[in-house]
Amino acid sequence: LTKLRSWKYGFNSPFKAEVYFVNTRQFLNQKWGTANPVMMRDPEFGMLRLRAYGIFSFRVSDPAVFLKEIFGTRAEFSVEGIVGQLRKKVVTVFSDTLGEANIPALDLASQYRELGALLIGHLRDDFGRLGLGLASLYIENISLPEEVEKAIDSRSRMGVLGDLGR
Repeated sequence: LTKLRSWKYGFNSPFKAEVYFVNTRQFLNQKWGTANPVMMRDPEFGMLRLRAYGIFSFRVSDPAVFLKEIFGTRAEFSVEGIVGQLRKKVVTVFSDTLGEANIPALDLASQYRELGALLIGHLRDDFGRLGLGLASLYIENISLPEEVEKAIDSRSRMGVLGDLGR
């Protein structure tokens, strides 16, 4: 029917339309992690190199902004096409947030939830400018260098033994 109606236009219809499907479900279990150690100043240990990793989930919250900022002229776009950039954003903001939080290294394990909430607050605008919404972010682990862990273990061992002079 369209071809018959476009007969007067030389079978090239002047009415053209493009249809885009944008999936707005959550994309879960997107992993992030520091490729290189993050430097941190600790009051007890001095300068430390920490590694961290976790997961985050996101969704397309504003399809119009997403199509304008990310999709461009591609025929098809997948999660893998953007997740690398999002991981880099998370790691960059994690490094800044860790430095600003001033949490001693020995107390980091008890502050994962609070650090995650700070990260979400800092990343919300970055994701929003791309038409995305950060649904959740979890820090699974922040690890100290092996030599610092050994020093902590030996200090703990001495504490368990107690004062040998008594």
